[in-house]
Amino acid sequence: MDQIIDNALLKQLDEAIKLYIDDDIQCDESKVAVISLLVSYHSRMNDINFLINNHRLNSANVLMRVAFETYVYLKYIFEKNNRMKNRAKAYYFHDFQKFSYYLQHLDQTSITTTDELITDLNKSKNKKVLGPHKNVNNYFNDMRAKFRKCFVIKDQKLDFQLLKDSDKFKKCKIDSWKWYNDDGKTLDFLHLATRLNLIDEYAALYAPTSDDIHSDGLQHQLQFSRNQITVQESFDPLTLVFFRGSILELIQTLGKYIHSSQNRRKVTQRLQKARTIYLARHSLHLLKKNH
Repeated sequence: MDQIIDNALLKQLDEAIKLYIDDDIQCDESKVAVISLLVSYHSRMNDINFLINNHRLNSANVLMRVAFETYVYLKYIFEKNNRMKNRAKAYYFHDFQKFSYYLQHLDQTSITTTDELITDLNKSKNKKVLGPHKNVNNYFNDMRAKFRKCFVIKDQKLDFQLLKDSDKFKKCKIDSWKWYNDDGKTLDFLHLATRLNLIDEYAALYAPTSDDIHSDGLQHQLQFSRNQITVQESFDPLTLVFFRGSILELIQTLGKYIHSSQNRRKVTQRLQKARTIYLARHSLHLLKKNH
């Protein structure tokens, strides 16, 4: 079907990801980050197919936006070999920023207060709550330090003050530093897409779906008849061309980062199969178009 991302292509990517996971290199934070993004990207594309097949086109559009975001993150991480580990680790460690944001705004809710939650977390005997950290302040000191080490640039916004055990939680500027901002200029996702020369793809896959996410365009999708109101959902099948091409690109990239020569050969075979599938689809599309 022209309306979905080829399952045969997705299978080749899935096999390439498994070969990358099973590679003989030691698994550290950077590899965990890459694997999580790869698995997420593959899963998103499968979900897009499911939604299209079930005529949930607005939802498919929204998921394409999420999938594109994941692809951009992968492209950024893989862009430069000498920065790959630091970039992947920055993604891995940036989760502390979400916790910081939550604590910053907790007092504005009726759930509990920031101080009460931190006290409960510090007193918890469940080792899964804070992992190896003895308290919340120790967690932030550790995570901020690890996140900071991922960046070679100097910027005051990356500086932070270590918290003592008795200190109240305090937000630092590093808590708002984008994990992909390794040049001090990549301030948001649009800047990142522009930096990676993906502005056209951003305009096609990311920006237009804002209405679907916020339901701002719903009034334009309503169709009225005398006794019925229906929602007319649609999407452009040409947007799927990007995802098909990205599969080839990712398989090729994974081959460069696999150390086992045997696994590398297998990835090359997967890439050749994927190219054959892609070219056959492209040729069939041109044939249908000409007829």
